[in-house]
Amino acid sequence: MEDALAGLPGILELTPHLAQDAFQVRYDPSRLTVASMLKAIQECGFTGRESRALEAGQAASVALEQMPPELQALTAEAGTEGKLVLLSFHGAG
Repeated sequence: MEDALAGLPGILELTPHLAQDAFQVRYDPSRLTVASMLKAIQECGFTGRESRALEAGQAASVALEQMPPELQALTAEAGTEGKLVLLSFHGAG
């Protein structure tokens, strides 16, 4: 699944958080949509969903204590390029 996502045009950065069944993805929204990423997850036999999306430089509004420690970095900043999304997945689709 990681290779399928990484191979999509418009992926700028892909960080797996497999213990949480999630990927943190920085992408170019002019070249790629969340729906396309979710389709790639589905084609790998999993069900995916968008858990969190941030515009570049935007702080998240989710309380830190509600997020796993490995994913708390999403609340700091989305960076200066692209859009940041957290995609979670589970089970066979």
